[in-house]
Amino acid sequence: MTRETMYSVLQVGATKSRVSARIVEVLLSLKLAIAVGMVVSARYAWLLSHAEKWDTPAQMPAFILCELPLALCLAALATGERSARYVRSAGLAFGSALSFCVVALPLGCDVGFRIWEMRKGYLVDFENFLPICVLTAVWMLAGAWRYGRNKRRVFFAYAGVGVGCFVAVALLLTATSVQGSGEAKEKARYQSPNLSPYYHVRAVAACLIRHRFLHRDEGFPSSLSSIGADWNCSPEFSDPWSLPAYLIHYSTLDHSSSGFDDFRLESIPADRSYVLGPVSASDKRGEVFEFRGLDATAAQRKAAQGHFSVQTVDPDTILYHLLNMRGHIKAYMAAHDPANAPASLDGIVDEWELNTGCDSEESAQDRVIGRPMSGSCSYRVSYFPSAPPANTFAISLECVAYGARCLRSYFLDYGGNIHATPEPRAAKDQDPGLLPCESMQICNDPVWTTSQQPGGLTFMRASLLYSMHKTNWW
Repeated sequence: MTRETMYSVLQVGATKSRVSARIVEVLLSLKLAIAVGMVVSARYAWLLSHAEKWDTPAQMPAFILCELPLALCLAALATGERSARYVRSAGLAFGSALSFCVVALPLGCDVGFRIWEMRKGYLVDFENFLPICVLTAVWMLAGAWRYGRNKRRVFFAYAGVGVGCFVAVALLLTATSVQGSGEAKEKARYQSPNLSPYYHVRAVAACLIRHRFLHRDEGFPSSLSSIGADWNCSPEFSDPWSLPAYLIHYSTLDHSSSGFDDFRLESIPADRSYVLGPVSASDKRGEVFEFRGLDATAAQRKAAQGHFSVQTVDPDTILYHLLNMRGHIKAYMAAHDPANAPASLDGIVDEWELNTGCDSEESAQDRVIGRPMSGSCSYRVSYFPSAPPANTFAISLECVAYGARCLRSYFLDYGGNIHATPEPRAAKDQDPGLLPCESMQICNDPVWTTSQQPGGLTFMRASLLYSMHKTNWW
């Protein structure tokens, strides 16, 4: 090896040594350790305040108290001569971090005993996050010792102050804990919606469509908060959080001179303890969709031959009743008198289907949407036989349990075509035909295309808003 080569090798080795030393210096930097510790403490405070089974302080007191020891470390760094302030800050950080490491093991054991039957929840997340907190505390111990080992008397004196601060914070956390909050948080975690997302969206859509039908000049409202007491709808419909664990997202479209002409209504799963989906959605057409499999992987979507990326829909049951009635009438005519339609449905259509018809119930325009239904009234049946030619007939099924058991009304005209309306009235032959997704289970709707379905950012936003909404801040 020549002298030049040896010199180059030594230079490279020296450079690597300086880089390694610089990396170690950065990693053991007290400022960096405290900064990371404050971020970790903020997450710790969030999980602690939300943890099920524990009585804990409200969010802001928990955040302030958990950040207090590290805030004192920063304050110690801000005043005095450089070497002295670093020793003071390092002592405070060392005492606080050491105290946390001492209580981390019994704390972890307590969490483990409490969550043996839990699979999800903030307490489970707290247990998973605890090792990160311990590693951060060890990092602070190493960084603090680096600054205080040469001035141990001052260093250990302030370390004692750090221990005292930690103990004071622990006592204050206990003293400010809201009594009964642990049981309340655990109960809220298992709280189920009083309605399924599908039925809730249908009821809210019925409320909006009926008001637009009765007040054509107003259009659809700009927000759900505009739903008033005079709408004859449940007051909870104006609250986007009226369905536990879901965000009811509402938006308007097509602004015209008479107000907004259409709307989009969705129930977005927001609570992280719930399995994603289904997402229910509707618009002014009154059909309710359910988007399933939005959290599926690419492999699952491929295995399902694309069905995850389309929407499934469960049409109102009265459409099935209408199709059954048509089939019964045609079968009766084929067996008895093909040239003439029967004069009535008695003895032809199953009695239980006619019993769900309504004669004296309240009007769909007047009923309170969201009020529990009594009896078996769902729709009103009207049969119109023997229009020229004599072997034709028409049937009307008008939704009376509007917003509860149905929303759309249907009319089978004399030519065999089916018309429908989402408005609170009987359908007519001037109304549009069936929507693309009313006659099949898997379909591609022209309005709720794949691009209109909620994506990852939508779920993240809903989850964040839901967490902010249900957090007890003070």
